Amino acid sequence: MSDVTDSKTRGTRTRGRRWLRSLCALAAVMALAAGAVVLIASRAPGTDPLAVKVAVWGRAHGLGFAITTYERAIYRLHPPKVGGTATINVTATPTATARTTTHRTARPIKPVASGPAIAHEGVWQPVVTRDGRPVVQVAYVRPDSEHTSYLTAVMLIDHSRVRLQLHPGYEDPKSPERFGTPDRIPRAEWSTLVAAFNGGFKLSDARGGFYLNGVTAAPLRAGAASLVTYADGRVDVGEWGRHLTMTPDVESVRQNLRLLVDNGKVTPSADAAVKSSWGGTLGGAYYVWRTGVGVRADGDIVFALGDSLSARTLARVLQAAGAVRAMQMDINPDWAAGYWFSQPKPGAASQRPTAHKPLPFKKPLYRWFTATSRDFYSVHLRDSVQP
Repeated sequence: MSDVTDSKTRGTRTRGRRWLRSLCALAAVMALAAGAVVLIASRAPGTDPLAVKVAVWGRAHGLGFAITTYERAIYRLHPPKVGGTATINVTATPTATARTTTHRTARPIKPVASGPAIAHEGVWQPVVTRDGRPVVQVAYVRPDSEHTSYLTAVMLIDHSRVRLQLHPGYEDPKSPERFGTPDRIPRAEWSTLVAAFNGGFKLSDARGGFYLNGVTAAPLRAGAASLVTYADGRVDVGEWGRHLTMTPDVESVRQNLRLLVDNGKVTPSADAAVKSSWGGTLGGAYYVWRTGVGVRADGDIVFALGDSLSARTLARVLQAAGAVRAMQMDINPDWAAGYWFSQPKPGAASQRPTAHKPLPFKKPLYRWFTATSRDFYSVHLRDSVQP
C-alpha cells in the first residue's frame, strides 16, 4: 500500500512540477513578447510617451482588447472626483498687460454650472495681443454642477488676425510629405505662432475624411462634422454637404463624428451612446479629457479643453462660449492638448516660442515642434499682421 501511495504522490508531484515549468515558460514567453512590443513601439519617432506608443502599436496589431481592459481598470481606480471647489488663477500674460491691451475683451462666458459663479469664472483674459488688440484670450468655467473641482479652459481666437494650418501626423494620416506640410511646426513659422491644438480621432475611428492641399487621405463624408480652412484665411465649422462643400478655395478639411452644436443649440446626438458616437473614451468611460472647436457668429474661433467632460457638457461649454456650430476633436488624457505661445525676447538664445498650457494636461510643452504621430493645428498671425 505504501509503495502505491508513494507512487501516486510522486506522480502528483511530477505533474505539479510540469505544470509549474509550463507556467514559468509561458510567463517567460509573455515577458519576452511584451519586451519586444515595448522595444518596437519605443522606436517610433516623436514626443509621445512610451505608454502611448505601446498602446498605439498594440491597437494597430490586434491587442486593442488588452489595452481597453487596462484602461477600464485604471478608470475604475481613479474615477472623476465629484464635488469640490475649483480655483481660477488670473493667467500670467507675457504678451498682454493692462497697459498694452486697449481693445475691450469679449463678453464673459455665462457659467454652465448651477449656483453662484466662482471668482473670475468665464472672464476672458487676453494672453496674446498685437497692436493693443487681443488675438488669443482664455477663460475658465466649471464643466457642470457635479464635477465642480474641475475647470474647462476655452481659447477665443480672433479669426480676422490669424490663419489655421492643419498638420498631418507621420502615423495618421501617414506620409506627411505628400501634403506639402510637415508633421511639426517648422522653424520658418515660429515668429508668427500664437496657438496650437490637437486634431480629431484616428481616421479609422473618425467616421469622416481628411483633405489637405489637394490631397485626400480619407474620403469626405456627407453629414460629418467638419473643420474647414480656406486659402484667404477664413475658418468654418459645419456639417459637410449642408453648411460646407468643396470649393476651389478650400485648403483643408478635417472631419470628426457629428456636430455637437448646430445653429447655436446643443444637438440631440450629444446624448448618443458614448462609445458608438463619441469615441471609446478609455473603454467607454463617460467623463474624460475632451477637446472641441467651434465658430461664433462673428467668425471667431473657440477651442475648449478639459478633464471630466462628457460630449454633452463639452457641447454646453462651447455653446456658452458663443459657438453657433461646434464639433468634438480628440479625447483622453494622452491626446487632448492646446497651447498659446509667447515670442522670445530679442537676442534670446532660443528663438522657439514659449508654450503655455491653459490646463495641466499630459503633453509636454515642446509638443509639435518635433515629429508628431497624429494631426494637429497650428495658429499663426496672418502675413499682413506683424508680431
